[in-house]
Amino acid sequence: MGHPAVTCVLCGTADPEHAADNAQALRGLLPDQAMRRRMVAHMETIPGFGDVGRMPWYPGKEGMYQGLIRASQARARARLLP
Repeated sequence: MGHPAVTCVLCGTADPEHAADNAQALRGLLPDQAMRRRMVAHMETIPGFGDVGRMPWYPGKEGMYQGLIRASQARARARLLP
């Protein structure tokens, strides 16, 4: 999702309730800078969140997405700086 070439993320699910939840994510205002800071601060309290960038995305496909999460995290942190 964080790759600059990505313009659209397609969420796949076989569960109609999940599809409805995904569609609801398209509504409402985007979070402001203060809320984004709170969101990142919350995510950083989750054990292991800081290690996500070093984990393989899918077994056997480690090289395909190498660095995308780390780069996305770095861009997100850069946007939060004053």
